[in-house]
Amino acid sequence: MISKYSSIPWIRIEPEIKEKLKSEMPESISSKKERYVSKYNIPNQVADVLSSDKFYSDLFEDSHTESNAKEIANIITTDLMGLVDTREKRESSKITANHLRDLADAIQTGKISRTSAKNALYEIVKTGKELSQVISDLDLGNVSDESELLSIVKDVITEEPQAVEQAKSNPQTINYLVGKVMQKTKGKADPKLTLDLLKKQIE
Repeated sequence: MISKYSSIPWIRIEPEIKEKLKSEMPESISSKKERYVSKYNIPNQVADVLSSDKFYSDLFEDSHTESNAKEIANIITTDLMGLVDTREKRESSKITANHLRDLADAIQTGKISRTSAKNALYEIVKTGKELSQVISDLDLGNVSDESELLSIVKDVITEEPQAVEQAKSNPQTINYLVGKVMQKTKGKADPKLTLDLLKKQIE
């Protein structure tokens, strides 16, 4: 008996064509998550959010480099998600991949603090302005002038004698003093410089 399928010819697909087809297929969510974790050392939970939502995934893919991938992933999942948590908000959002890239770079280079970055992100989502313009308009640039910051550090040390004594015996508590400096500068103090100045002043 002849099979009804016997007249259908076998088609041999060349290995090169197979690879080309494979490369053009959309990446699966699980594969994308695995790549985020293994290549960029992004935490599993963060990678899960990024890979399973096309809106966030597209933003991440278009904005990240190897050096800023973790920072951009953090901005998206920690800050941006709360600003565009509905379809309507996403559609009206003015955020672009370039905005995210600029924001991550500004944080990594110390141009703005993370607190200021959150404020900048809110304004960018709403207006679509360039980050440099937002920093200027809202006066979000870091206080990184050493003499100006030293004056603020000295004020905090004078106002918090008990915390200063605790920091001398338990260095970890110096973060409380860093927080006080941040309060006085509305989150704009350069964190690294602030910590260095505090350590020198209380030694």
